[in-house]
Amino acid sequence: MEVNKNFIMLLAYLCLSHILTNIRGYGVLYMLDISEVGSGSYQLTGKGFGRLSLLSMAVLLLFATSNAQEITKEKEPARFGIGIAYGFKDRVKELIHPIELTVRYNLSEKHSFYVNVPLGWKSWRDDYGYVDPVIRGYYTHKMRLYGLGIGYDYSIVSYKNLDLFAGGGLEYQRFYFRYQEVQEGKPYPFLRDRFNDYSLYPKVGLRYTWRFVGVEFDYRCYFSVRGLDHYSEQFSDLPREVDYDTHIDHAFRCGVYFLF
Repeated sequence: MEVNKNFIMLLAYLCLSHILTNIRGYGVLYMLDISEVGSGSYQLTGKGFGRLSLLSMAVLLLFATSNAQEITKEKEPARFGIGIAYGFKDRVKELIHPIELTVRYNLSEKHSFYVNVPLGWKSWRDDYGYVDPVIRGYYTHKMRLYGLGIGYDYSIVSYKNLDLFAGGGLEYQRFYFRYQEVQEGKPYPFLRDRFNDYSLYPKVGLRYTWRFVGVEFDYRCYFSVRGLDHYSEQFSDLPREVDYDTHIDHAFRCGVYFLF
C-alpha cells in the first residue's frame, strides 16, 4: 500500500503544533501568545499567531501544491493489453469469419505493437433428395482456420478518448476445407482444400479508450501470396502439386481489449 508523503508531512506538522500548544501556550488552534506584564495581570498579543500562522500557511500551501501536481499529472498509458476481435469478412473464404485474439504492448501514447492469432471454424450439412424418395443423402462441410501475425499501430490524431490510427502488419493463415458426400449412410471419398496464406497489409481505424477498456474498428487491405493444396481421397495415389497465386483482399475488424 503506497502512502502519500505529503499526508505524512501534514500529520507530522499537526502533531508538532499540538505539542507546542500544550508546552508553550500557543498554537494553530488559538493563535494567541499569553504573557505576564505585571503582578496578577496578563495581556494577549498576536506574536504567537504571527509565528505559527505563517508556518501554517507555508506548510498547507506546500501540501496543496504538491497534491495538485499529483492530481493533474498525466497518467502513463497502460503497457499491456489483451483483446478479442471479430472479422466481418474473411479474406480467405467468405464462408467463415475468423475470431482474432490479440496481445498488445504500448510503447508510448503514439506507438504500439501487437501479436494476433486468427481463429475460425464452421461445420454444416446440406441435405439433398432425388426423384426417388427412397434415396437419401447429404454433403458434410468442415472448415478450420488458424494463424499468427505481428503488427504496429501509430496514433495520428487524438481527441479526448478517441484516436485515429494507422499501421500495418504481417500475417500467416492456414485454411482447411473438407467436404464429403454421404448417400444412404455410405460415405463417398472426401475432398480437401488446404490454403497457406502469407500476407502484408496496411490498415486504418478508430479507437475509443475509457479507463482500462478500449474498443476499436479498423479496415485492412491484404496483399497475399496463397498456396492451394487440393487433395482427393479417391485419387490419393496421384502426385499432388501446390498452386500459388496472388490476391488483394479486404477485411474489417471490430474488437474490444483490456489494458493493465
